[in-house]
Amino acid sequence: MRTRLPLLLLIIMLTSALMLSACSKSTSGSEKDDITLRVAYNLWVGSAGLFVAESKGFFEEAGVKVELIQFPSPTEATQALISGNVDIALTTLDTAVMVKTNELQGQHLKVFSFTDLSMGADGIVASKDIKTIADLKGKTVAATIGTVNHFLLNHALQLAGLSEKDVKLSNVSPEQTGPLFIAGQVDAAVTWEPYLSEALTGGGNLLYSTKDAPDLIVDGVMTSQAMIDDHAQALRNLVTAIDKGTAFYYSNTDEAADIAAKKLETTKDEVIAMMGGVKLLKQDEVKAMLTGKDSTLEARTEEYSSFFFERKLIDKEVKADDILDSFLFK
Repeated sequence: MRTRLPLLLLIIMLTSALMLSACSKSTSGSEKDDITLRVAYNLWVGSAGLFVAESKGFFEEAGVKVELIQFPSPTEATQALISGNVDIALTTLDTAVMVKTNELQGQHLKVFSFTDLSMGADGIVASKDIKTIADLKGKTVAATIGTVNHFLLNHALQLAGLSEKDVKLSNVSPEQTGPLFIAGQVDAAVTWEPYLSEALTGGGNLLYSTKDAPDLIVDGVMTSQAMIDDHAQALRNLVTAIDKGTAFYYSNTDEAADIAAKKLETTKDEVIAMMGGVKLLKQDEVKAMLTGKDSTLEARTEEYSSFFFERKLIDKEVKADDILDSFLFK
């Protein structure tokens, strides 16, 4: 008994220590990962949760290191993900579908969360003499082939009984569509906030926006399968911090809008006005979107794919299962 009792005590002590350690991890809500997540974003008001999380120290609180890297548009942000210059890209779902077919062998790019829905913050603006989408026939419209504004233009034209062949499409980079219209170089443009508000302030006429089609454009968070496999907890912590930033925006709108305004190089009041056309998504809403309770997301993904495939902008169709990942909720 003298030789076995200390061993028994040792086993009990080790077991207790392991239980305490497991309990500590399960109640903390996060585990630290030494990786610094390089996150690509563009100047979009729907990323307010991200901007607030950075400013308020929510990433550190969640136990994740984050470096934000700005790009001109969702397309460039996602291209940086493919090239390995960033680990995560905040991008539109349609852009994610587009670049999916360009991923490198073994990358398996996935959209694993969503930040916002455009509900009026993307739109088609035209000169004052153009009153309806039908009036665009024969006019020059600035858009970017193979991007979200191209998809939005096509959607609106179809509703008016027109096609892309009925307009003169000026294919320019996404961040230039609004400025070109403001400069009077095109008859109309498909653009987003803050360019949309600037165009309207400059005398533009809003013909159509995502207020008319609130589930048409959704912004998500994309990464590689390797990041999910190797740094799942860091990704969870990232999303937790952004979610906290989103909640902070709605509970402390003045302060949060001021934070976003500094990023967007505009004013607090303009951010609040622009947010009238955006719905920031909370994680319970994202869960419903990704776990099958909301079939709209799957249908929209495959609609984007068909749109690009028919125009030979991608060489194979992308299915929802190929690109969406719900690991956060498993």
